[in-house]
Amino acid sequence: SVDIGSVSNASFTASNGAVTSVLPVAPSNGAASQFTVAVTPTAGVASGTVALSVTNSVKDLSGNSIVATSLGTLDSQGIDTLAPNAPSTPVVTDDVGSIQGQVSINGFSNDPTPTVSGTAEAGTTVSLYNNGSILLGSVTATGGNWTLTPPSNLQAGQYSLTAVATDAAGNVSGASSAWVGTLDFTGPSLTSTTDRKS
Repeated sequence: SVDIGSVSNASFTASNGAVTSVLPVAPSNGAASQFTVAVTPTAGVASGTVALSVTNSVKDLSGNSIVATSLGTLDSQGIDTLAPNAPSTPVVTDDVGSIQGQVSINGFSNDPTPTVSGTAEAGTTVSLYNNGSILLGSVTATGGNWTLTPPSNLQAGQYSLTAVATDAAGNVSGASSAWVGTLDFTGPSLTSTTDRKS
């Protein structure tokens, strides 16, 4: 170790990331100069580690340049800042009544808890939303496939269902294309007329 003069963000380089701040730390027990270096991982990196190095712009107290040196790997677990692809358009399946099966987009269903399924990056958590903000449930995509049944009965009305995937690193995908359709639990009404003859 060696005492050094002033340093800045430019005094350090980071692979798969950018140095965002360098703060001095008060030395203890006669230790040489110490600094805390903050690094922000590069967005869009699928996997990798952040390796930090000091550049030869750093000088000791006598004005001598320090040889550029690797300071090692900061994150042995690796980094992942790449969001997963958006899941596929949800598929809605009616499981009750006389008419069952896949419900087409702009179709109708009388199933208050239809089965909703699709594909997404394996291992991601898929969240199903109505109208982009009302969470209907979440499930893990196993082997790239997911299936979800609402935990409680849905109300009648029009729905716009989209799916969003979140990976283990917390990266969130864009929303899928929407399945739009109507849940209708009321049968048609019958009316009768009487033809009165004079």
